[in-house]
Formats: sequence, C-alpha cells, structure tokens
Amino acid sequence: MIMSFKRGRAQLRCEEYLNCTGDLNKWFHSDFKNYTLSRGQANQLSYDLLEDATDLFFKGLLSLSEALNSTSRSYYSWATIKLYYSVYYFIKASLASKGIAMIRNKSLFYLFAREGAKPVKKSPKGYNSDHSGTIFHFQDLFPNDILLTNMIEDESVYIWLMHRREQVQYRERSFQEPNNPYFWYHIIEKIKQRNLDDLITEYINDKYILCFQEEHSCMAAPIKRIILTYNDLKNAGIKINLDDGQRKKIIELLTVNDKLLSIANALKL
Repeated sequence: MIMSFKRGRAQLRCEEYLNCTGDLNKWFHSDFKNYTLSRGQANQLSYDLLEDATDLFFKGLLSLSEALNSTSRSYYSWATIKLYYSVYYFIKASLASKGIAMIRNKSLFYLFAREGAKPVKKSPKGYNSDHSGTIFHFQDLFPNDILLTNMIEDESVYIWLMHRREQVQYRERSFQEPNNPYFWYHIIEKIKQRNLDDLITEYINDKYILCFQEEHSCMAAPIKRIILTYNDLKNAGIKINLDDGQRKKIIELLTVNDKLLSIANALKL
C-alpha cells in the first residue's frame, strides 16, 4: 500500500524552490541553507503560511477538544498528552501567522517570508527536534510572549508542558489510570468542588497567574495559548472558518456538555 498524505504548504513550497518536488534525494542541506528568497517567492510563501496557520489552528483546537473530553471522563494521561499537543500546534500556527516557516531539511530551520531572507538553523541541543526545536525557536523569536514572563520549576511553561507529556507518554511504565499524574491533583479537586465548565471559565478569565502554577498549568496554559494564537491569526487577517470540511461538526461531536462553549464564546468562533 502506498501512503498518501499532504504535508505543510510552506514545506512543499521550499522544496519546490530547490527543484526537488517529488524527489527528496535532491533536497540538499547545503543548497537550502544558502538559499535566498526573491520578492515573488516571499509573497508566495507568506500566502502558504496563512493557509498553514488555519490548518494548524484546527489541529490545536481538535487536540484541546479531545483533551477536555478525556478530562471529563477522568482519562488524565491522554488528556496530558493532548493538552501538550494543542500547545505545540498553536505555537506553530502563531509562527505561521507571523510569516515564519519551520522547515525540515535534515535539520530544523526557520525562514521568514521576506525578500532576501535566508533559512536559519541553530546548533544547540534541542533545536533540531520538531517539538523542542519549534518551542526553542519560538521562545528566541518572541521572548516577550506573555506565557514566557514566568517559569515553572526553572522551565518555561512550554518546556514544562512538553516534559510532562514525555513523562506520561514515554518515561512512566504505564498510564496511571484509574489514578492520575501528580500535577492533576488540584485540578481534579477543583472539578469535584464545582464542575469542569466553571474551571475552564476561571482559566479563561485568569490574569496569567494560574498558568504559571504547577497545579494548574497543564490545563490553564493551553487555554491561554489558544486565545493568544486566535488573536495572532485575527491580527494577520486570517478568518477561522470551522464550517469548512465539516470541521465544526467534528468539534461539536467531541465537545461533552459544552466544555468548549466558554472558549468558543471568548474567541467568538
């Protein structure tokens, strides 16, 4: 069976610029590293990134929907994984909305969609991985991002979330259900005292305090990140159309007891 799937538009566009579409044996590291965008190519890549941003936002929204669904059913291990992935996709969507492509050519590069721009690769450990590399590049490019204004256990919120996902998915012998990872304890107690809808609303209205607290961050930070990314897309003139391809129906089917209603209202989706 031949696997067929569609990769990101920006990635495909850069491969096209180096005349290696359909033949990645021609996708030479040195050629790409030294490549310079023309004005026409920069405009073309910028448009591709706006399209990619929409798809990445949907990936994040779907991941967040599934995470809240899992939370409502007390499946906290998978909720941890999906909450992290939502943040990862929202970061990529924000980068794309700002005209920055993350391109894989053996190493991970970032490339501004600007005339005269060249791909940039950083060598420190972690910058070559799709996940940590995307986060590290984002942190370097946008140090004033509000979710980078404080830390958890000497780590940025984004890296802390990534490590919790790695802990649950790779480092622990098994998922802990019917128990839960330690960093969920206070969230679970809050849900028992009230309900998940109220807690989501509290995180939406939070003045960026709870997202830096270990006992709340795994849910509070992704909810803040979706709002930040939505605003990035809005500022870039990107209209989020969830009706496209029945996407809205998928989100509605995954939403249990209107868990995303507060977020949708905040974003006016």
